[in-house]
Amino acid sequence: MTSIIDGIKNYVAACPLLADISKRHINWLEDSPDNYGIYPSGDTVLSTYISGSEERLYTFAVEVRKMTDSDVRRLESSGFIEKLQIYFNSAPLPLLPAGCTANELYAENAMLFDLDKSGKKGTFSVQCKMKYDIDYTEVNNT
Repeated sequence: MTSIIDGIKNYVAACPLLADISKRHINWLEDSPDNYGIYPSGDTVLSTYISGSEERLYTFAVEVRKMTDSDVRRLESSGFIEKLQIYFNSAPLPLLPAGCTANELYAENAMLFDLDKSGKKGTFSVQCKMKYDIDYTEVNNT
């Protein structure tokens, strides 16, 4: 694994709720239903240790395209994204590249994020925050 986003990609792909979705993307979604994208949105330093290592906050969203053409489908899709949020809050932490260690992961704000013009397909989103430590001496030696 070579990057934080690579670790997140593997973490999300291992989710059993997403196992049947073979179309997986970074920073985009297809128009067709039943695909997902991971959208990194920031990487912020929270604190710097005397050793030069840092505690950082990596934020990202997981967005899933689902059918929303009826109340029943919207209810099913809303239930799915709620379960996805619960999974991320209870699953083991992601494995990250050498020198990086995940400490906490929070998933929140599971919601219908967007509808297409027809209202038949929607994008459901879960926003995630991961606190991690980075030890630059290990990162620079790999």
